[in-house]
Amino acid sequence: MRESELRVNRTYNWLMHKAGILPKDQNFDWFFGPLVFKNDPEIVSYFLKEYSLKSPIRSRVGAQPNPEQHSDGHYFPIIEALFNGKRVVSVEIPFVYPKTQRDNEMSPERLAQFQQRRKLDASAYRLEALHFLEYLRGNPNSKIQQIS
Repeated sequence: MRESELRVNRTYNWLMHKAGILPKDQNFDWFFGPLVFKNDPEIVSYFLKEYSLKSPIRSRVGAQPNPEQHSDGHYFPIIEALFNGKRVVSVEIPFVYPKTQRDNEMSPERLAQFQQRRKLDASAYRLEALHFLEYLRGNPNSKIQQIS
């Protein structure tokens, strides 16, 4: 399933390049789990904010974005830090999926299910990022709102 993560990473990097908050010569692995950040009140505050949708967003593939599920604790803080000109770096970590996970996700009976879930996730994350960028720009048409 690594291919689906690579596609979403390319999309996120493209969005951030297009928004002018990530230098064109930088790319992040947005969907690798571990994050490390400076223990500074301003930086920590990015990770403590919670967001929700003002109204539902529907994607063409049927995804139902929900920033409370993943984005507000993982992706939005990075986007906000970049938007505010903070120094953000991506560090490559040598990683290989465990064989049992690969076997589970790639088994014929599960493959279609995982592919569909990843497709929906990718669509939701993309829409959340687009609306969050608009929220940061102060666009009232953004469907993202801060709730804490």
